[in-house]
Amino acid sequence: MFAEATRHTEERCARFLDRLQKDRFFETRPLLATFRNTCEECPWEHRLDAPFAPIQEGTTWGQHWESAWFYIDTPIPNDWPREELALAINLTGEALIFDCSGHALYATTGNSVFNESYSKDLFLPPPSVIIQQQEGARLQFYIEAASNSLFGLNLITDPHRADAYDVGGHRPAIVQTLRMGRLNKEAFALRFDFEVLWDLYTVTPKPSARARQLLSVLTRAVNAYADDPRNAAAARAVLAPELARPACSSALEVTAIGHAHIDVAWLWPIRESKRKAVRTFASQIELIKRYPNYVFGASQACLYAFVEERAPDVFAAIQQAVKEGRWEIQGGTWVEPDCNVPCGESLVRQFLVGKAYFKEKFGVVPKGLWLPDVFGYNGNLPQIIKKSGCDWFLTQKLSWNPFNKMPHNSFRWRGIDGSEVVAHFPPENDYNAFATPRQLVPACDRYPDSAEAPRFLSLFGLGDGGGGPSECHVERLMRMRNLEGLPKVSPAPAQTFFDNLLKDAPALATWEGELYFETHRGTYTNQARTKKLNRTLELLLQNTETLYACGDLKLYPKAEFDALWKILLTHQFHDILPGSCIREQYESTERELTEAIDRCRKLQLRAAKTLNATRKPMIHTAARGKANGLTLENETLRATFNEQGQLVSLWDKTHQRESLAAPSNILSLYVNRPNDYEGWDMDPFYRDEPQTFPREVSIKALHDTIAIEAKIGDSIIYQHVTFSSAYGLQFETMVDWHERRQLLRVAFTPESDANEVKCAAPYGYVMRPLHENTSWQKAQMEFCAQREVSLKDAEHSFTLMSDSKYGFRAKRGDLSMSLLRSACYPDPRAEEGRHIFTYLISVGDENEDRESLDRQLAPLYHVPQALKPIQGIVNEGNGNVQLDLLKRSEASENIIVARLHETTGNRTKIRLLFAENITAVEVTNLCEEGTLMRWEIDSQTHELSLPFGAFEIKTLRLIR
Repeated sequence: MFAEATRHTEERCARFLDRLQKDRFFETRPLLATFRNTCEECPWEHRLDAPFAPIQEGTTWGQHWESAWFYIDTPIPNDWPREELALAINLTGEALIFDCSGHALYATTGNSVFNESYSKDLFLPPPSVIIQQQEGARLQFYIEAASNSLFGLNLITDPHRADAYDVGGHRPAIVQTLRMGRLNKEAFALRFDFEVLWDLYTVTPKPSARARQLLSVLTRAVNAYADDPRNAAAARAVLAPELARPACSSALEVTAIGHAHIDVAWLWPIRESKRKAVRTFASQIELIKRYPNYVFGASQACLYAFVEERAPDVFAAIQQAVKEGRWEIQGGTWVEPDCNVPCGESLVRQFLVGKAYFKEKFGVVPKGLWLPDVFGYNGNLPQIIKKSGCDWFLTQKLSWNPFNKMPHNSFRWRGIDGSEVVAHFPPENDYNAFATPRQLVPACDRYPDSAEAPRFLSLFGLGDGGGGPSECHVERLMRMRNLEGLPKVSPAPAQTFFDNLLKDAPALATWEGELYFETHRGTYTNQARTKKLNRTLELLLQNTETLYACGDLKLYPKAEFDALWKILLTHQFHDILPGSCIREQYESTERELTEAIDRCRKLQLRAAKTLNATRKPMIHTAARGKANGLTLENETLRATFNEQGQLVSLWDKTHQRESLAAPSNILSLYVNRPNDYEGWDMDPFYRDEPQTFPREVSIKALHDTIAIEAKIGDSIIYQHVTFSSAYGLQFETMVDWHERRQLLRVAFTPESDANEVKCAAPYGYVMRPLHENTSWQKAQMEFCAQREVSLKDAEHSFTLMSDSKYGFRAKRGDLSMSLLRSACYPDPRAEEGRHIFTYLISVGDENEDRESLDRQLAPLYHVPQALKPIQGIVNEGNGNVQLDLLKRSEASENIIVARLHETTGNRTKIRLLFAENITAVEVTNLCEEGTLMRWEIDSQTHELSLPFGAFEIKTLRLIR
């Protein structure tokens, strides 16, 4: 065939496939409908509180973010075969169909975040919506509709500076399709027969014999159809032999599972995700009924709790599907959390709370961490995964790296403590796959570990309101299970895939340390108020639990703590805490976290009274020092400022050396205009544009404080600089912020010969080189750290700490931190207003400063020593073990749980000194499951010696 003739034939096939969608019905008739616009979400029980009005196709029923109830009451033609009855429903946004008893049945949607031309509109009515009457059968059911796309609205993702910054968009809701019809089942099936083979042809090498075979059979099928839907069966007969050709023996194995990634919040608030979860889960129950081999899975205990509350019937159906092996609980966390900003204990609680929920409600204990969409993974995560009773990890996000591609999709991931889990990145590079040859064939070719592990995982379906997989996904999958030119595709739970991958583990390569994501680095800094509230609540919860664990455990308010932890964990979702949601969500997040902090502080006061405890002083007064002119001085440090408010000298009297190589505390604004994903990214070129520095600077001495006031851009900065300890300088900062697309940073230039920077991570730290010898190092132009980074050479150390900042840069001659960042999408008012935060520098023992910082965030209380279950820790080796918290056991009100971890990256041994009423100690995992070791405590010495590995986290049960 000549090239021009081939092109014409290909175009004919593509157009034919488009026409098949419209040929799925023999005939259709409009559904008779009435509706009521409720503006806001209206519960089922209040749907009839106002009258309904008639509505028909083509009519606008609402505006953006509005909701409505529709009631369908339509006679079914007596001459229509009942088995052919099907409905097409597209109300522009998302919709959920209910029978007249209020049972959620199925969801439809008019579009998708991931494919704007996508729609899920076909509904096969079950008997519960077909009402038999004397004059004949009628369709009677309700629809709850929401006027928002799966992007929330048609958002302006790159508003111009002259725009009004109304990125909320405008989306009128129109009744696009509201029909019943006779489904042409042969034409319906022909669409998928043809689509799979056509898609296979598009990815088959050309010219080749196989490509010619496929194009020939597709052409003959078009001829047999003859533009008449009544010939669909004949066209299918032409394609049947080609669909029966089996995959070759060396083909890779693909485990395919239906999936729906649902963001707990993103371009919509949490309240809308509750509806998204019900819509999606109800739809998947219906598909499970229709397709005997279909398996679906979903993660995040939080979403299941939403469905349990709002749709108990759907929840009960999920429980049954889980028992039957048709529905998989994926991952063991409460939400899919950010893994950069939350502290170590928060990540532990994600597992503890999530796994406990799944075990209670479904009798299932998940074995992996499921995070397809998270923005980077800290180096201690393998230990947290492993010690939470899991052994595998899944993500996909690192396929987005623009500079360095991960060399493996299946590998052993080793954490900073030496713990290992098996990791898999689906090589389709998508967690919303369409179950098509167009994705599967390239995935096979790009999968680098196919020799060691000849299998991969495919997650197909549309999340975020797309309803998960539709019948289209499942129909395509059925035809691809064993087809020449494709991998061998089997529907099965993801755990089946990981069971096999674990067997392959000895042959897999190893990746050590963090999995750094080379984009979305603005998320370390976005939404500063939320990040500060998060950090405050993290510390308060741990300190308050510790306080109660030192008293009478019968007074321990476990239910209250459980509720507070769930609030915190929910808002650590990987779009909320990183700062990539809409304004409405942050108004809610800030309110809920503030209320939780207030509740926690009241609990703390109650416990303090019970224990007769006294408040710890905020700052050691001996460290205050004295201000004179532009100098602040105490017994060990002398800090000198210039008239621009810059720190020009920090003289260490103890070591008789200067701590700075150049002026520091340099505050500056950078233009922050990344190429893509404005609310997420911080592109390297931001440093190439001119900086804006403070102007109209006022600096003066106030007793023990240097007070600085300056204007910068359209904002004002106020700083009070004091000593936080003998070796620490503290910058209490208030910013009245009125910037858009600007990044505020502070920079220091330490006098140091260090070649690496120590960066605090959850329950540990990582070392990063200060040079940029490789593209991997150069790509880490901004990184996340837990409150502090530190340079240490043979003679001196320099540490930069913060109460609520997480974005840092550390290169030769540059130790700096991001303070505020205001993107215009998806929140055009991001960071507007007043911000209060503190950062510190230390050139001596930084532990005092860290302790001071904790006291400012969440005041601790002295607990009488006699009440403490652990009286002391004696470190006997090279390392240092720290007690992180005490809490009541999840299982018993008579048992205390202690969490400790090694802080220096060294093996060590410690002696624990216990109160007299502690009789035995057990080692358990992070989720308090099982007993790994047990010791009886000597009644005379009340001591126990314990070894710790580098960065090891230990969880102990203290038996009384």
